[in-house]
Amino acid sequence: MTFGDIRKIIGLIALFSCFAAGAALAQQVEPPPACAPDIKKHCAAVVKGGGAKIIECLKANDMVLTPACKLTVTNVGSPYQESPCKLDIEKLCPTLQPGGSKIVDCLRKNQATITPECKNDLGTRAFILKDTPCRVDVDKIDALCSTVAPGAGRLVGCMRPFAMTLTAGCRTYSSMRLKD
Repeated sequence: MTFGDIRKIIGLIALFSCFAAGAALAQQVEPPPACAPDIKKHCAAVVKGGGAKIIECLKANDMVLTPACKLTVTNVGSPYQESPCKLDIEKLCPTLQPGGSKIVDCLRKNQATITPECKNDLGTRAFILKDTPCRVDVDKIDALCSTVAPGAGRLVGCMRPFAMTLTAGCRTYSSMRLKD
């Protein structure tokens, strides 16, 4: 192992420590250098949004990231930090990690006990998409599928015609959902 390798490892450890502080810190942190190829390939459309948008895009594309990049972005904040459902998620779904609609499913199973604010948020496209790799594309999906009620595969079906304009992670996710 060379001195340069040690410096890179120390840099990644320091960067990982910063990411663990949460989403607010992620807005101030530059995207990890190890992710430069992934940013160019999967997140070029959000580069102008700054560090937080890039990190969110990388997390949404975690299925296709290089191992070095995936390692550095795995624990950066939760998509539910600012959600009215944050406390309900902590109470009812404490062991679940975002992704694959697990949190949405958990909240729906416990709908009788969640707060009214969370019930309202749970019914929105934006909330449902937070738990998927499509969370980076939520503004585009909201604009193009604004008249489509979420549920029963309708939203994923609406996304199909413009799938090539979505991030790679969202395309992969939506194509898998269409096969279900």
